[in-house]
Amino acid sequence: MSDAASGKLVEQSGVAITKTADGQLIYEITGAPDAAPTDKVIYNTIETPQGGQYQVKLPDGTHVWLNAASSLRYPMSFPKSGHREVALAYGEAYFEVSHDEDHTFVVSSGRQDIEVIGTNFNISAYPEDNLIKTTLLKGRVKVTDRQSNKIVELLPGQQSILEGDELRVKTVDEVNRQLWKDGKFTFDNESIRSIMQQVARWYQVKVVFRGPVDDIRLIGSVSRFENLSKLLEKLEQTGLVKFSWEGDQLVVMKA
Repeated sequence: MSDAASGKLVEQSGVAITKTADGQLIYEITGAPDAAPTDKVIYNTIETPQGGQYQVKLPDGTHVWLNAASSLRYPMSFPKSGHREVALAYGEAYFEVSHDEDHTFVVSSGRQDIEVIGTNFNISAYPEDNLIKTTLLKGRVKVTDRQSNKIVELLPGQQSILEGDELRVKTVDEVNRQLWKDGKFTFDNESIRSIMQQVARWYQVKVVFRGPVDDIRLIGSVSRFENLSKLLEKLEQTGLVKFSWEGDQLVVMKA
């Protein structure tokens, strides 16, 4: 797909796939008869590779951005009654949910469910992180841990973190609301291990750590469209971390 020209790539079974000028893929329901609400639900799954960022427009008008190394299961058309349900199997997704008071929108991810009517929020659920983070930008959402039956409601600027047996809520500062979909890595007192996991997924590199690095935490925002050497140079300017290459491995060390 990276070699394909911009524009519409294919249209089949009521779905048009278009590539944008900046290299993103948009899956959009075209309004074909089989895309209308129905009692029969047929599911599609879209998976993004490392270094890929795709968009999906669902049949109800909901807009979803998928980050690198992510998988979303969604229906070709939503049922006439009941919830509108999709599943983030793994990875990260940003949702702008179309308002529909009669059909609650539900996102399942691991053991967590999120219920909304119409709102903007982000979910990060990479397996290697061993936690699920839900960040609310607009509206209100209810987050449920199906294992413990604990429920929290988020307001704009809040983030829930499901880790182990704990579901907690914290406030996210303004810089961290400029999410990855806007073309930036954002770090809110984030560990260097978490930061480098994001870098590895986006730049498709293997990262190894040398020596004690667990106390390195960073705050800030960096463009995702910098080439890798420029990004590493900016991280080194913090004076906290340094990098070297050993073959095809990127080595991370304390400065």
